[in-house]
Amino acid sequence: MAGQASITSTPAKIIRQEKRVGSPEKDKAADIVLCDEDLLEYTPHVCTVIMKD
Repeated sequence: MAGQASITSTPAKIIRQEKRVGSPEKDKAADIVLCDEDLLEYTPHVCTVIMKD
């Protein structure tokens, strides 16, 4: 849950909007994104390597 708070309730508190946004509660504004991967774990994949002498 700490990872989720880092992108939801914590930013809302920083900008002093926690009464309006930041958690899924009645009468709060929300955007919902459904993903099939964990967006908090960034795993880069090398696609191309260019080397010059």
